[in-house]
Amino acid sequence: MFLDGRLVCAGSKDGIVRVFDFETRTQLRHFKEHQGSPVHCTYFSRDKTFIFTGSDDRTVRIFDLATEKQITKFDHVHTDYVRALTPGSTTNPHLLLTGSYDRTMKLIDRRMSNNDNILMNFDHGDQIESVRTRNRSGSGLRILNLIDCNAE
Repeated sequence: MFLDGRLVCAGSKDGIVRVFDFETRTQLRHFKEHQGSPVHCTYFSRDKTFIFTGSDDRTVRIFDLATEKQITKFDHVHTDYVRALTPGSTTNPHLLLTGSYDRTMKLIDRRMSNNDNILMNFDHGDQIESVRTRNRSGSGLRILNLIDCNAE
């Protein structure tokens, strides 16, 4: 949803991504490029011009909201369903963090070519359903050891 609350974006089992006006509930845009593969994750760019999607077709796609055109398709990032997608940084709008049933998270830069855009690869060890980033506050990082019940 946009920060102003006017637009809502949803992916669906039929592979169609739809954008609605929140107040009138009117469909404003739709994108069919996932061609029948379920779309599990969507979000708007901060500047409100793009929609990012992840799908069971193993792709991450970027759509232009104004023209309803696909502008980028990343088809090499994951080898299984893409089930999670979020901004990869609060300061760099070009970074995306993705998660997949291939058991990996990838930090990708959407400005780079399709074969060179993976900046970091995280092996999670299990199928990924959700990813989130968080700003680190302060200068230190604290880790809670749940086994010994103490902070390190």
